[in-house]
Formats: sequence, C-alpha cells, structure tokens
Amino acid sequence: MQLRKMDPMAASRTGRHLQRYNVQGCRQVVGCIPYRYRKTKQSSSSSSIHGTCPVDDLEFLLVSSQKSPRMMFPKGGWELDESLEEAALRETFEEAGIYGEVGSCLGKWFFKSKSLGVLHEGYMLPLVVLEELEEWPEKDVRQRLWVSYSEAMEACFHPWMKEALDLLVTQLRLDKGVENKNKNNNNEAIKVVEEPHHHHQQIVIEILVSGDGGGEEAATASLSIVATTTTTATHPTRTEEPRTSCSIEFLRTELNGVA
Repeated sequence: MQLRKMDPMAASRTGRHLQRYNVQGCRQVVGCIPYRYRKTKQSSSSSSIHGTCPVDDLEFLLVSSQKSPRMMFPKGGWELDESLEEAALRETFEEAGIYGEVGSCLGKWFFKSKSLGVLHEGYMLPLVVLEELEEWPEKDVRQRLWVSYSEAMEACFHPWMKEALDLLVTQLRLDKGVENKNKNNNNEAIKVVEEPHHHHQQIVIEILVSGDGGGEEAATASLSIVATTTTTATHPTRTEEPRTSCSIEFLRTELNGVA
C-alpha cells in the first residue's frame, strides 16, 4: 500500500479527539521502519554468492524527537478514520518526509511513555522508500538520518523498535533466500547432441528438470530421449525437398527424492 500524494507544506495532525485506544485504555500508536537498498559492487557480489540479503545492503531512516535529540523510527497516534497502514504512512510522511510502499505489520508491543509513564500499544510496519522529499510538515522540528543496521541498533532510543528492526532484517533475509531458491529450482537445461550417420541422423536430447513441490518434498527427474530421423530422397537425380521420418524412443526415466 502506498500513500497518496499530500501537500508537503501541510500541517501535521494535532489533537487527540480521533485517537484510538484499546479495551484496556492504552493509547494505540503505529510507526514505520523506512529502508532502502544500498547498491554497491561488494554488496551485490555478496548477495549473489550467499543467496541472502546482506545487512550491509540495507539503510534505515531515523528521525529525531521533537523535544530531544533522541533518534527513533517515525511513529504517532493511530486515529479512528484510518486503517493501520494509512496511519503508518501518514506518520512517516509527516515526521520524515517519505513516500513509500508499506508491508505487513511486524508485530504489536506494549511500552511505557518515558515522560508520563503511561502504557501504550505500538505497531510497527516496514516501508520501502520510493521518494524522499526536501520539504515536509515537520522539517523544522526534526532531523532525519540514514544509517546502517548496526548504527540503527545503537542509535534508536526505543528497545521495542529495535526488536521490530531485528524482525524486519530476519524477514528480509528469509525472503531473499526463498527467492534465490525458487530461481534455482525452476531451471530447465536442454542439451542437444548431433551424431550424423550417413543418411541417418541421431539426435540425443537430454532434459534436466528440477522443481520444488512447495512443501518439504522435492522431486528431481532426469529424462533421456533418443530421436532418430531418417532422410530419404524420392529420386536420386532430381532436386527436391527430402522427406523426413522421425521415431522417438524413451530410454530412461528416473525420479528421485520423492518420499
């Protein structure tokens, strides 16, 4: 889900008249972990070798608090006229000046406000950054900073946000690993060997198919086919297109690895 374009100079939402609270009376807040991929020669090589998403390929965006230099991910109140995703996108736009595509919720945390000691219910969602604005509603009261994973873990003030960041990085690694596995398991290799014999031509076609059944079972099939074509001229002295007959013999079929 992406946020519709908003006026960068518009004021942030204020007031608590639309604020959501859970059944225990805890204020519900929602935030995003904005991230992007840093493309470098070294990181791309590492990704292709290991088949995962290296942490060094990722950058995360932190913003400062309005009232202190503490760094954190964008977050704010979830309001009654918004979905969870809409609230996360709005808060990220207002606090960090970012447009992007939000992913599935990483989880729910309970934490106490450091200033008031009031229990809050917090949600965090990942957000792939698509556009970074030069002007945004809270530009004058917040600083934003792109950092590495290790820098984010050190600089982020809220422990529950660090837990969400760990979950996101783990998820990205797993998703990248599955993507590479699927690519490898859906390859087809076809090898053709021609063996001419006077008026007969033997073609050996070797097909190797690897597939992932989608569960714990995986199957590998190897099939060898010999196709023999015979070319015969209908008249030895007259130029004409030869007729070709073809016979195919299945020599061997092996199916391995199926429980």
